[in-house]
Amino acid sequence: MHCHGCSHWVCERRRQYGDGTVQTDYVAPEGKGHCDVLGMETAAAFGCLSFAPGGNHVETEYIDGAPWERWAMVPCPDCEGRGCTMGGRACQRCSGTAKVRRYDDGYVADETWLHPKERERRAGIVATVDPGTVLRSVRGGRDGILS
Repeated sequence: MHCHGCSHWVCERRRQYGDGTVQTDYVAPEGKGHCDVLGMETAAAFGCLSFAPGGNHVETEYIDGAPWERWAMVPCPDCEGRGCTMGGRACQRCSGTAKVRRYDDGYVADETWLHPKERERRAGIVATVDPGTVLRSVRGGRDGILS
């Protein structure tokens, strides 16, 4: 009853996104794997009392969307997570909050906090009015036009 046959032994961890992107977060060294019970890497021939038969040794997390649509807050790399100091200037990237968005694809946000692909998406949105919408006139400004 060795690790190579145990369901707790993981040789690879990956994320598979709805857009088809696959990111590998962990690959064990040759002949080893990470034991989720012991919380450490073990050799394939290692044996312990927590053996549970089975497992494909590849842990895959399935996530809707694309990597650029998911983010987590991390310490700002520009100010090293200090943010705003008393009497000093606030960091431009994090606006003094000490945190910025780090997207799953590795992009670390600038002061807008938006991923470049989100900016592209927003730039491509064109406002339209449903032809069935009932509009009413608004008075104001000069000649009835809002200023």
